[in-house]
Amino acid sequence: MLDENAELQKQLSVFVKEKAQQIKKELKSQIEVKNGINFLARQIDFDNSEEIKNILFEIKNEVENCFCGNWRRNKRQAKHLCYCER
Repeated sequence: MLDENAELQKQLSVFVKEKAQQIKKELKSQIEVKNGINFLARQIDFDNSEEIKNILFEIKNEVENCFCGNWRRNKRQAKHLCYCER
C-alpha cells in the first residue's frame, strides 16, 4: 500500500509540473508590451502556490524588462503574486 501511495504521489507531481508548463506557455503568449515594458496581469486557475511562484521566476528569467502580476483564488482566499524586474 505504501508503494502504491508513493507511485501515486510521483504521478501527481509529474502531472502538476506538466500543468504548470502549460500555464507558463499560455501566460507567455499573453504578455503585452506597454511603454517598453513586457507586462502580464492575469488570474491563474491553478491551486499550487509553489508552482505559480516557479512559473513567475521562469518567465522573469526568459523575458527581459518584465512586470508580472498574477493572482489565484480558491474557496477560502485570494492570493496575489507579483514580480517586477529592475
